[in-house]
Amino acid sequence: MVLNAAVQMLREADELKQKILKFSSGTSMLQDRSLWTTQQQLQNVYQKILMLDLDYALDKKVEQDLWNVGFKQQIEALQSISKDRKNPLRSEGQAMLSWVLQAAAGFYLCLLHQICATFKLDLPFRRRASLLGSVEAWGPGASAAPAAARYASQHCLVHLGDLARYRQQLRVAHTFYRHALAVSPHSGQPYNQLALVAWRRGRRLAAVYWHVRSLLVRAPFPPAPVNLARTLEAASRDMKEGPPLPVLPGLTNNVSHIPESRTERLDAHSYVTELIRAINYIHTVEQLDAATTLVNTLNTSLTPLIATDSFESMTLVKMSCVLIWLVQSSSEDLSSESALSEDEAVAARLAASLAANAMLALLLPAYTSPEPPKKALPALKVWLQWAAAGSPSSIAASCFSSEPELEDKVRAHRLVALGKQLAEQHAEHFTCET
Repeated sequence: MVLNAAVQMLREADELKQKILKFSSGTSMLQDRSLWTTQQQLQNVYQKILMLDLDYALDKKVEQDLWNVGFKQQIEALQSISKDRKNPLRSEGQAMLSWVLQAAAGFYLCLLHQICATFKLDLPFRRRASLLGSVEAWGPGASAAPAAARYASQHCLVHLGDLARYRQQLRVAHTFYRHALAVSPHSGQPYNQLALVAWRRGRRLAAVYWHVRSLLVRAPFPPAPVNLARTLEAASRDMKEGPPLPVLPGLTNNVSHIPESRTERLDAHSYVTELIRAINYIHTVEQLDAATTLVNTLNTSLTPLIATDSFESMTLVKMSCVLIWLVQSSSEDLSSESALSEDEAVAARLAASLAANAMLALLLPAYTSPEPPKKALPALKVWLQWAAAGSPSSIAASCFSSEPELEDKVRAHRLVALGKQLAEQHAEHFTCET
């Protein structure tokens, strides 16, 4: 009975959907009042189907049609009118857009509450009433699979974040997306949306990091590869158009001319901007000569920056995750470079060099300093876990071969420490007779 009712409702929804799709692209409810009535009916029918038989509704992708046809299409039409300064309906469009966004947020908040209450879903940010002593009744939909209910609730949270982002409420949007991750951390869409928020905030590295995370999950977000490539390209383009990057003072000779082959050490902000540009070159296998110069500069600059705690802990973690992805994507999990073209092999070696030097830069202070920099420890754990999980052996082999001077420093420090320990334990053998 329940399934038959859901099927009949879906047929009714399909008729309403076809009515809406008949309107030309960009048509808003300001231009045709009947469009709003039809959308209201479609939203109500889709909501009933989701509550009546959630598994069947998700199988028919009702939640996607609810967002795309029931809300997004109209929001985009009103956004287009609001941005057009020559449109006589611009002021009305802005007011209507604000109202539609608020109404959509209210709809999804109510839908989220219905899903959690109907299917007894217990979430970190929304505890069941029974935990507070309230007696709950079991509704007709309580037998739905928990996975379906969690997916539907995550879907609501993601679109609540989207609606907040459309209203320029980036902090609220970020909160909704993080709640969506708490519901299901293996879905790639919330990571992708977090990347959009980070980009709007001007945090280029965070945007790249979240796009990478949207790829490296059990259920990757399908548009994530394209979004990542666009983000890298846009970030690199912005950096090339910006002012000259500052370098650490006292690291260049007082001469009128410095050869181009000479590398300069960057400060923390400049390091991140140049790192993203190098990653874009390596990922696209373009401008490899410029990428080689950038990699040499980055490798020279990172060690002193780590030793002086110039980076925040999460910045180092994000850099590490992005570099690990770069190594994996540049080699495509191939065991031999012979399977790569000449340019791809160069890009893979550059990615390995960046990864190896990043790992060594984190390891070196742990050996040479009395107390390792605390900000570097989380990122170091990421690298070690990746290595322990079975990373390509070529990366481990290139760690010390790429920077032999770092290996010499570590060995020298070990010898000095060993000498001090022996002198303390066997002082009689180290006394000089006069």
